[in-house]
This record gives sequence, C-alpha cells and structure tokens, in this order.
Amino acid sequence: MQRYVKFLLAAVALTFPYIGHAQQLDSVTADGAALYGKHCAKCHGKEGRANTLRGWFTSAQDLTDPVWQAETSDADIIDALEKGPRSMPSYAKKLSSSEQHALVDLVRSF
Repeated sequence: MQRYVKFLLAAVALTFPYIGHAQQLDSVTADGAALYGKHCAKCHGKEGRANTLRGWFTSAQDLTDPVWQAETSDADIIDALEKGPRSMPSYAKKLSSSEQHALVDLVRSF
C-alpha cells in the first residue's frame, strides 16, 4: 500500500508542471484578432473606434481613446468581458481566461 501511495504522489508531482505548461500554450494559441472579429467588432468596429451603427446605438466604448486606455487597467477590461457593462453581453462562459487575455492584448494594441 505504501508503495502505491508513493507512486501516486510521484505521478501527481510530475504531472503538475505540465498543467501550467498546457495553460501557457493555450494562451499562446489564443488568437486575439480572430476573437475580436467574432465577438467585438460588431459594436467596437474593426479598428476599435466604435464607429458602427450598433456601436452608436449601444454607446460602445471607443477602445482607441488614449484617455480610456490610460485610465483602464487590464483587470478592468477582463471585468468588462466577464460581466458585460451596459448593453455589452457577458463573455464569462463564452471565453476562456487565455482568450480574454488575448483580447486584452489586442485592445492594448489599438
């Protein structure tokens, strides 16, 4: 029995580093531009300026606004993705954490 427990503990210890590695790979493979085109561009526009008809009706945020960029933290953007402020839908169940971070990276590039 002791031998089995030692084997099990060793297996868990060896597996742990690979779990984190898989999450890192998921983050690398998340395509922020594709996700943005699918979920965000309808309101925020291709360039993030919110100059779409839907964006005007929903008062979508201009993601290129330098003041907004400076005053908004990455955590604020993640929070908005998860909760969906105003008329924006929540993406908490639609996007993984790595996909949300890929979108933050893309929004920061505007």
